[in-house]
Amino acid sequence: MRPRSRRVLLVLGVLVLLGAGVWPWAQAATPDSPFATERTAPVKTPALKSFVSKHYDIQSDLPKSQVRVLSRHMDQVFEAYRQRFGSLPQRGQGRMSLYLFARRQTYQDFLSRHQINAPGTGGIFFITPQVKALATFIEDQPRSRVFATLQHEGLHQFVFNYIGPGLPIWANEGMAQYFETALMIRGKLMLGLTDPFSLWLVQDALAAQTTVPLAQVLAISDDDWRAALFQDEKHANLLYAQAWAMIYFLVHGDGGKYLPSLNQYLLLVSQGTDGRDAFAQTFGRDAGAFEKAWRQYILDLQADSLSMATEHMSVLAHAMLSMRKDSLPLPQNLEDLRAYMRTHGYVARRQIGSVERQYQAADDTLYSYQLPTGAKAEFKLLEPAGRHLLPRIAAPGLDPEPTLIWFQAGGGQLAYDFEYR
Repeated sequence: MRPRSRRVLLVLGVLVLLGAGVWPWAQAATPDSPFATERTAPVKTPALKSFVSKHYDIQSDLPKSQVRVLSRHMDQVFEAYRQRFGSLPQRGQGRMSLYLFARRQTYQDFLSRHQINAPGTGGIFFITPQVKALATFIEDQPRSRVFATLQHEGLHQFVFNYIGPGLPIWANEGMAQYFETALMIRGKLMLGLTDPFSLWLVQDALAAQTTVPLAQVLAISDDDWRAALFQDEKHANLLYAQAWAMIYFLVHGDGGKYLPSLNQYLLLVSQGTDGRDAFAQTFGRDAGAFEKAWRQYILDLQADSLSMATEHMSVLAHAMLSMRKDSLPLPQNLEDLRAYMRTHGYVARRQIGSVERQYQAADDTLYSYQLPTGAKAEFKLLEPAGRHLLPRIAAPGLDPEPTLIWFQAGGGQLAYDFEYR
């Protein structure tokens, strides 16, 4: 198994457990959507049907309408990949292979037939002598998590097929996480959102002086990364967080000062230059000066308003689930919800990987978010979208504007996800 495939086990697996549940896939297709079209070519597995989109050959046991949603998303993501790496010579041609499964067990059985053990993963890019493909399943994952998985693993697939296999794993994983946090807004991928838990993990490590030294990050091999995944989860989480933080710094630090150098680094690596030599040629051989600039930037960096808004909305959603469990009347507005949380001394602990954040009901910042103007606004509770559902939560004034929505997942349990407009 390629080491990048295991990233989902450590981070995505936790998000699935803590996240929003299953998405019902009820959104409608627009008439002019560039969705996948069904093919007549023979299928490799009797249970799967074959589809083709602009950039992907797809094998799936999902209904055609669901394949269309996913294929359209990935075609748009592919265009974002190509735009980001447009300055590099792209050696790949043609469509890439994508497997979409309805159920987790079918996904795992498929991978097992290719000698890949993938319990706990939400998706994977894998390479065997017989097949080279991206695979995921729908069953118990929220829509946003399925999209994030495809964006992360799809980056690995794109890099391998269109740039080459020589990209150092820190850069490969860092860029995959950078794309994972992106949102598809009005048909275009919105990049540059922060990953709050990765950011907090690195900031905590910087404060405690426990980060992995830059020289070690640059030199780490695929085998060493894989060993960390299986032997030291805490260290592996930090490696992923630092990889994301390094890419975020190189793209956005000092107003984009380092972005041309990052592009040059990627070009050298794609041409066969060793990763450490390429880094030295591009950023200079004084790793200490570079690391100092990176450290200060990350210490000063704050999670973006949109990411923090959805984090707080998730906490409020769990409070509403507690009200439902206690058989209390549904809150009619934010004041009702705030009163319940404060009266009951509600405390929320959110943990992803080794990072935990605790939220107290008495903290006024939990009920508000920052507008683009810098002003504060409070969340709005909206009418439930259907019977047996809870009030939706909106953050008007943000662009894009997130709304926390509810639906009934497997077993009739309530779950939530986010829509953006």
